[in-house]
Amino acid sequence: MSFRDLQALVRADESESAQRSALKRRAITLLARREHSRAELTRKLLTPPPVRRRRRAGGRAGGPGDYEGSPAPDDSFDRPFGARGGAASFDGAEGGSPAPRAPSPELVESVLDELEGMKLLSDRRMAESLVRNGAERFGRARLSQDLQRKGLDENLISNVLQPLAEDEKSRAQAVWQRRFGKPPTSLKEKARQYRFLVGRGFAPGIVSAVVPRIVDAPDEDEDSSAFDAGF
Repeated sequence: MSFRDLQALVRADESESAQRSALKRRAITLLARREHSRAELTRKLLTPPPVRRRRRAGGRAGGPGDYEGSPAPDDSFDRPFGARGGAASFDGAEGGSPAPRAPSPELVESVLDELEGMKLLSDRRMAESLVRNGAERFGRARLSQDLQRKGLDENLISNVLQPLAEDEKSRAQAVWQRRFGKPPTSLKEKARQYRFLVGRGFAPGIVSAVVPRIVDAPDEDEDSSAFDAGF
């Protein structure tokens, strides 16, 4: 192997080391904001951070071509995937610094393995945090959907949601009380209350038990099975 080949290997190693350090810093910054699943963090780290254009002398602040080369804040990656104004909005300007190259999947996996070993990244902790923060507002179906969107394992999802089964009705009752607090006065209003709770992820059977009968209509047929069939 020639000296030039050795130099190329050293440069490549230094470049990967620098990229690994940058990836690790970025991952820790994201984790400091909130818990992430491994799948979430993988997606974010595989996308190079956007580059903002550096302000040119005499340029108008906020105008086209104002910034070149400075990294945009990583909170742009906390927007929903594909949302307007996301990472694709910050392309390097002509003559500016080149956009950072995307890291290899192997490098990202290695960094995430290290973070898991340091107990900084945990799918279980992330799942428990999401459930803890959402249990007062949502039913198990909605929480399950949210956990699936985070790329979490089905067995883990089932495990962290199981304790909520016992008090699902009482939580639905509390949500109804905060949102409505009064029995419906018409079938239309009852349907609205019903849809709201189902949309929050509570099971139709539980919702039927929680939403009160229509007041001032004792003779009105409110057969729950017929009512549920309409939704």
